Order: sequence, then C-alpha cells, then structure tokens
Amino acid sequence: MTNPTASPEFIQLDVTSYISSLAVSPTGSYIAFGDSEGTVRISTAHETTEEEGPFNGFEGVPIEWYSEPEPLPEMDWDERT
Repeated sequence: MTNPTASPEFIQLDVTSYISSLAVSPTGSYIAFGDSEGTVRISTAHETTEEEGPFNGFEGVPIEWYSEPEPLPEMDWDERT
C-alpha cells in the first residue's frame, strides 16, 4: 500500500456482504474498508509491533465540531398556509 514500485499484492477481504466504502490515510499507511453490515476493516503495510506508524496526518489537531443550527420558528398552520 505504501510502495507503488513494489509488485502488486492481492488482498481479499472475508466479508459476507459487499464493500460500500473505502478510505486511505493521508500517509498511505492505512486503508479502511466499510461493508454494508456496518463493519470497518483496517489494513496496514506496517509490521505488527507495539509502535505503530501515524494513523492519520492530523494527530494532535482537535476536530472542529460545528454547532447545531437554531431550530426553525414555530409556524401556525391554517387554511392560508
């Protein structure tokens, strides 16, 4: 996944449904597959050790959460609405 000059490697996921989404980390070290049953599978080119590579390119940066919009005003329903 991280070495485009290497020979391609065939990866087959053991799923009982179909793959509905795919995401690649900014560093290219991780790839995530989502299936139609709501399961996410993560694959990596890193060796399995206690010290892993960076999971994303934004570690340490807080996520910006948007505030919820103000509720719409109540509306009186009558014959002219």
